[in-house]
Amino acid sequence: MAGRFLHRCLSNPDEARAAIELPEFDPFLLEKARVISGRFPFAEAEYRNSRREEPGAPELEIPHFERVFRIAAAIASVPDVQKAPDYDELLILTAWHSVRPQVEGFLGSYPKALLCPLSHTAPPTALASLSAREQSIFERRAPAYLRYLLCDKFGLRTCADIENADLRHLFRSTGFRLVRSSAVAEVAFPVLLGERIRPYGLGS
Repeated sequence: MAGRFLHRCLSNPDEARAAIELPEFDPFLLEKARVISGRFPFAEAEYRNSRREEPGAPELEIPHFERVFRIAAAIASVPDVQKAPDYDELLILTAWHSVRPQVEGFLGSYPKALLCPLSHTAPPTALASLSAREQSIFERRAPAYLRYLLCDKFGLRTCADIENADLRHLFRSTGFRLVRSSAVAEVAFPVLLGERIRPYGLGS
């Protein structure tokens, strides 16, 4: 049976690409992100109270959402979340779950500062202006951000879906230009579609 499938793939590449499903996020990780996002109103209140109690406390070099995320994770019984090996992926997924327009206590748009301090409408060449630390954060978090966009927001499920989609149009509609549309799939699915492109299509 495996031989027949391989032969069919070799003789019909389109059928093969349609049969290769894009990897999904781990269900447990998605559930953790959902639970943590549900604790955000309480975490936000706790964060604001702590700021009032310690007005002279130094600001951490992390985005506001990420500070509140750590508090929300602790409330959701995920202590020391910043030490978890899947921290970046969980942070990005929690941010997606927290985008709920017109719902009090939740974000109305994605907290884009989690990826980098640049505008998401900036061209890929702008990434070269980031510090080494900022570039490292972007490289770790951009794949999860793009995977969620491709699979959950755009509804792409297979390699054929990726190949046939007008990624330039889709990403233009989201206002995201930091990664070339032709490089998006390789960044989101480096194992499935090839080596990760570094530095994400700069110069095009």
